[in-house]
Amino acid sequence: MERGFTLVELLVTITLLALLLALAVPGLSGMAERQASDSTQANIRRLLSAGREAAIQQNAVTTVCPSRDGSQCSGNWQDTWLVFSDPNGNRTVDSGEAILLRWQPDARVRFVSRPATLQAIQWSPSGITAGTFGSLIWCAGGAKQTLRQVSVTLQGRIRAIQDTDGDGIRDVSLIPATCAG
Repeated sequence: MERGFTLVELLVTITLLALLLALAVPGLSGMAERQASDSTQANIRRLLSAGREAAIQQNAVTTVCPSRDGSQCSGNWQDTWLVFSDPNGNRTVDSGEAILLRWQPDARVRFVSRPATLQAIQWSPSGITAGTFGSLIWCAGGAKQTLRQVSVTLQGRIRAIQDTDGDGIRDVSLIPATCAG
């Protein structure tokens, strides 16, 4: 009696494994995109909270903004984000102003700001926003299930938007949001 597999048995087994793998891979891709959106949300909340806390502790304006060159706010939220002490409120890292945190967003994530002109978020020493408030909306890979939003109110409150209607998509205000990027 010989042991082992025949060529036909081996080909059938490999074909079945390939089919199972082909069915599993798209689900894994969606999982990675949801993870990228969730991780982005955690980082944004961390940066915004750190900016507000620094403004209160240092008794000075603090700015959170994207920056292409590491010193001036660019307004393009895909760029590296900076949290820095900005006592003169000019949205530029001047001599003597410390960069407190840096963060590079995941390349799979695409941002939209509301209002569209939102270039930075600043906190005054009292912890309220220094006239700059709004929302950042993003998603990874274009899937609506990865859509997330963090809003900053005029009072400086930072909140993540939740899925209140149970459709698996975070509710992003009354204005329709898309993940086109």
